[in-house]
Amino acid sequence: MDQDKGTHNGYYYSLTRNMLLVIILVAIMPMIVVSSIILYQFDISYHEKVHAHLEELVLKHKHNIDGFLKQKLGDIRLLGKTFSYEELRDESFLRD
Repeated sequence: MDQDKGTHNGYYYSLTRNMLLVIILVAIMPMIVVSSIILYQFDISYHEKVHAHLEELVLKHKHNIDGFLKQKLGDIRLLGKTFSYEELRDESFLRD
């Protein structure tokens, strides 16, 4: 009889443990799935935002470099029109 009681207690302990695990898994699984989806969407959104910011930054740098080069080209053209070729060939004139 005692052995029969011990078998039932072990069975109920196992059943209780299994039910508790199933309840916990059923409760936590949707949270894990939803959290994963939200994290994935955030990751995509964040990468798109960073990429757009970098594109804008590159475009601004490109415009700055183009403006600088156009300014220097204008300076060189002005020097070419202002001074003769012989004056520009003279190193002492260029140093002054």
